[in-house]
Amino acid sequence: MQEDKKTILVVDDTVINIDIMVELLGDIYDLLVTTNGEEAIEIALEEKIDLILLDIMMPEMDGYEVCQILKSNNSTKNIPIVFITAKVDDDSIEKAFVVGGVDYITKPFRPKEILMRISTHLDLAQRDKMLQNLAFERSKLASVGEMVDSIAHQWIQPLNIISTQTTMLQMENLQDKITNDYIEKYVVRQENQVTHLLETLNEFRNFFRPNNNFEIISYKKLVEGVVFLLNDNLMKYLVEVENLTDSEIQVKVIPNQFKHIIINLINNAIDVFQEKKQKKRKLVFSSSVENDEIILHIQDNAGGIPSQIIDNIFEANFTTKAKSNGTGMGLYMSLMIVEKIGGEITVENRGDGARFNIKLPIHTEHSK
Repeated sequence: MQEDKKTILVVDDTVINIDIMVELLGDIYDLLVTTNGEEAIEIALEEKIDLILLDIMMPEMDGYEVCQILKSNNSTKNIPIVFITAKVDDDSIEKAFVVGGVDYITKPFRPKEILMRISTHLDLAQRDKMLQNLAFERSKLASVGEMVDSIAHQWIQPLNIISTQTTMLQMENLQDKITNDYIEKYVVRQENQVTHLLETLNEFRNFFRPNNNFEIISYKKLVEGVVFLLNDNLMKYLVEVENLTDSEIQVKVIPNQFKHIIINLINNAIDVFQEKKQKKRKLVFSSSVENDEIILHIQDNAGGIPSQIIDNIFEANFTTKAKSNGTGMGLYMSLMIVEKIGGEITVENRGDGARFNIKLPIHTEHSK
């Protein structure tokens, strides 16, 4: 199988139609074929499919139902589906688009039309992916900017303290008032400030170090690392953070990418607190275990998400902020990162705020 070949899944219960597609497309694309809907779903879940040609009229499970199932699954929802149909009435065509199809090809087949439509939708899917990647990187850069600002603010206080203490040391020296006790206290204070600077620098460097390797790490440690980096912003906006996660529970993630999720959720909560002029501001991180999965909870007390938009907040480019204040990609980027590691992220209104839930596999023994 050549790497540059796209993979197309052909689903049709009529063998002769499959034979026609194989003859027409076999030299251009890698083809997978099946004659029933259930097997089509299995193949789409197991293989990397670039486009699906899907017959509408099939026994047991028709094309509409297959399409709906694929579009409801996070791992297959972005595969373009082109329907194959002999039905050209308005209702049938409209339903094909309503359930998630991007186009349709009518029977009997016209080879040039098939080739053009397939090529067009593969190109569109590729451009879509490129645009999403660009938006994804833009969102990451926005996070970087916020992080740099936070680090700069965290360094101001210890640097000012070091500068002030050095000036006082010079003044005491001029007045011959320096004693061994004074020097010892001065050294201890300076060491404390330098230690804080080094800890911040190390966490900052680790966060931005290019690394796409999976690691097994405790969720509690991931949260602590981000809270440490964002401490200045959290103090500035009077946000109290409580980390109740179990340090014994570990997850397999790409740490720096996963930290972006936590950063996005914290920054979103801060924005909402500011927008609503909330006085008491609190974020609680906790965890629960169900079967072989750990659910990571991030709960705020910002009043919850309006019901009319709660189902849309993970969509690309969706934002309630002014265009100058948000890209609309933060939560979408979080969704992509979680799905990449086989997890799931959801949100619900709970108590006096919104609770985000991230479900991931457990990678260590845990006693309930």
